[in-house]
Amino acid sequence: MESILDPFSGLSDEAVKTIKSMCLTVRHDYGLETRVKPENPDDDWASSLSSGMTAVEKRCLEMEMRSVYCHHIEPLIKEMAELRECHEQNLALSGKRGSTMAIMQERIEALEAQVGDLATPSGCKG
Repeated sequence: MESILDPFSGLSDEAVKTIKSMCLTVRHDYGLETRVKPENPDDDWASSLSSGMTAVEKRCLEMEMRSVYCHHIEPLIKEMAELRECHEQNLALSGKRGSTMAIMQERIEALEAQVGDLATPSGCKG
């Protein structure tokens, strides 16, 4: 049985990869583990740097990014796949590009651009 606390339960490998990438984009210290600082500052504490995330911080970020992915990115990916499939079926039936198929191809390209824009941080060129 999948845990409701697992932010990646029920997701495809590609979705998990995308969400982890989103986490790293939002928090560059994602994946670096840290502990809560002990009460006594004289203790030898290896995680004295300000980078790193506790397990709770990491889980919260993963859940937030899962929500963003599921509500905004996944629907675009699904719509793009459906349009692409329909477009390919129309091409197979007609054997040529008609005006309807050209419109569908334009919509597919627009969705691909939207997904690309969501996956790329603003101002960054890949």
